[in-house]
This record gives sequence, C-alpha cells and structure tokens, in this order.
Amino acid sequence: QTPRACSVTRAWWCLIVVVSVTSNAALLISQQVAIRLMAPLIGSSIETWSAILGIFLLGIAVGNWISGKLADRYSSPTLLVAGLLLGSASMFLMPFAVDCISCSKMFSQLSLEGQILSASFIVCLLPGITLSLVTPPSIRSLVQSAGSVGSISGRIYAWGTFGSLVGNYLTGFVLLSMFGVRTIVDATSLVLLVLASIV
Repeated sequence: QTPRACSVTRAWWCLIVVVSVTSNAALLISQQVAIRLMAPLIGSSIETWSAILGIFLLGIAVGNWISGKLADRYSSPTLLVAGLLLGSASMFLMPFAVDCISCSKMFSQLSLEGQILSASFIVCLLPGITLSLVTPPSIRSLVQSAGSVGSISGRIYAWGTFGSLVGNYLTGFVLLSMFGVRTIVDATSLVLLVLASIV
C-alpha cells in the first residue's frame, strides 16, 4: 500500500501514534541517560545540563529540517523505518561514545567548559537528530488534503509531547532506580528496532 492509502486506516493512525509516542519518549530517555553517562566525566552542574539540553534541541531542529525536506520526496514508511533504525543505532552507541571520550588525551587537556561542550556535542547531537526524523514523515503519511494539515500536525505533536513526558518521568522516577544506564539504553534501542520492523 502507498502511504496515502495507509493513512485512511485506523491501524495506520494507531501505528503512527505509537511511533510518535515511542520516538519522543526515547528522545527524553536519551537525554536523561546522557546526563548519567557523562556525569563522571564532566560533572552534573547547571552548565552540564544546559549544554546537554542545548545540543539535543539543536539536534531536534536539524532532524526535523532534514526529515521535512525528505518527506516531500520519498515514501513516508521508508523514512519512518530509516529514522527508527538510525535512532536505535545512535542510542546504542551513546555509551561507547562516552567510553571513547574518557580515553582521549586530547579531551582531558581541554578546559572544563571545553569538555562539557565537546562531550555534549559528541554524545548528544546524533541521537537528537535521528530520533527527530520520524515526525515530518508521520504527519505527511496522514495528510490527505491541505485542509487537514493543521489538525493532523497538532495531534501528532501532542502525542509526541505526551511521549516526551512519559520518557522523562518514567526514566527519572522509575527506570534509573531499577536498572543500570546501559540496560536502559539497550532496551530502548531494542524497542525502536522492533517498532521499525513493524512499520
């Protein structure tokens, strides 16, 4: 089926909602995880939090811009699968990126501000970009007429924000106290991989 044909079915709508909620939850999970992963290297000061959140916001902007350009040219399901796969891979690589940074002599020679900014850029930019790739094709796959763009966009962004809230509070209040950071990373990556296969 074409993306336009899929958009008229309840199953496709439900799947897009699940994709939006899950990808945005993963985005906030990755933020929380990044803070925990990098704390031993650069501390958990307000500067660290600000750098991490800022780089993630930059990644979200870049991801939406790139995906928005591609959404008008390529199949929405294909872009959704690509975004979910890339998001899964980028989350899985976060701990390894931190390990590489911690072994770098060049990194250790930087000032604290330089370490905070460079570590945040290396660890957080890619997940921010890849986990934001799904929103434009999600909206595009549901739009059947120009008159429905606003309502569909609003609903998808609302579901995405709900997913962000779930990811934020679930990680902060439940997951981090029950599981190790790498277990959370691996599980989230696996969920994104499974969701990509379903799409």
